[in-house]
Amino acid sequence: MRTAVTALLVLFALAVAIPYPKRPTEGNWRLLQFSDEHVEWIPEGAVEEAADLIQAESKTLSIPKFSNQISKEASAALTARLFGKSQLGVGFIDRTLHYESGASSFESFDAPTPDYPTPDPSSHAAATNLFDKVKPSNLKKTVVDLSTLVTRFYLSSISKKGPAYLTAQLNSIIGKAKAKDVVIKQVANKGFDQNNVVAIVPAAADKKSGDDIVIVGGHLDSTTGGDPEARAPGADDDASGSAIVLETFRLLVESGWRGSRDVHFMFFAAEEGGLLGSSTVAKKYKADGVEVRAMLQMEMCGYQKGDPVITVLSDPNPKLSTWLSTLVDTYLPNVTARRSTCGYGCSDHNSFDDVGYPSACISEAGPYDSGLNPNMHTTGDVASILNFDAAAVFVRAGLAWVVELAQ
Repeated sequence: MRTAVTALLVLFALAVAIPYPKRPTEGNWRLLQFSDEHVEWIPEGAVEEAADLIQAESKTLSIPKFSNQISKEASAALTARLFGKSQLGVGFIDRTLHYESGASSFESFDAPTPDYPTPDPSSHAAATNLFDKVKPSNLKKTVVDLSTLVTRFYLSSISKKGPAYLTAQLNSIIGKAKAKDVVIKQVANKGFDQNNVVAIVPAAADKKSGDDIVIVGGHLDSTTGGDPEARAPGADDDASGSAIVLETFRLLVESGWRGSRDVHFMFFAAEEGGLLGSSTVAKKYKADGVEVRAMLQMEMCGYQKGDPVITVLSDPNPKLSTWLSTLVDTYLPNVTARRSTCGYGCSDHNSFDDVGYPSACISEAGPYDSGLNPNMHTTGDVASILNFDAAAVFVRAGLAWVVELAQ
């Protein structure tokens, strides 16, 4: 049930406090936040019902079975954003666990964004020298392997298989490169079994310039809505992003590159459940006092119908996104670079922005764009519809991002 929300500016903390409504006493509910001003308790079954309506190609923006329990705005958001084919991302952040921890509100912090250096390929040959070594065949193998799993949905009985596969691939790369200083860890989530996977390439001991880190991430889960065990290949959404992160990691580790900052390569669980895995990681890093120079999310990178396109999403951090656009234009002048907005709860970078870390995202397209994969969140999101040669430009963008910010 919805409670009117008033954003209160907490001047001393530079934060906006979003008060939580009281939990309904009967039934199973999830606390979902749809915007900076709208947080609402949603019946557990409403999310699945919305998914079923979309899978049945219903044209309604309401959820009739729950119309007396949730607002019209929430119904429209769930049906149009959660499993719609024209919008990008899940469109909400699940705050249930935060509420259950005893919190009465959520504070959204403004991310202090530094002035980043002007992108300069001539000074960063460590990145450009690896561009020709990107292997589209590696991207394809990772996507095929992940999308061959029946599902990677975070509540399925096989939810651990995605993290296990990626951990094995990371260990294989480290073993071949004899990179004993690289660390892999899994970060557990409360309430479900699917873990986040993090690989850390440390700074060179003689070059370390500060304690802040650089992050590149993608999400490892998938969904088609409704039944947790239903077939959900998720080749583009987001096995493609995970493959980009893995290939970027491979190239840097095999080359022996080490920068002046630690670089964390992340594969997030349960993005489709409301950015649950990335929220766990971002909050943990914040609580542990980790400083983040910048975080980049790879979200749906493989559906390319012609020449390669990289879309830089301008929200939630316009300053960082503007710098990222310049980076893409400078390092990849032959790639079509676009700008778009994504909206609230778009993908895992929003979790890092939530706690005050500068974050950005690149994708194949923005919401409603003609280049957006119409098969996302369906059984048609398979590897055969993706263009891995074109998707390779995202690896080059990832290399430029890491080396520019962590060299």
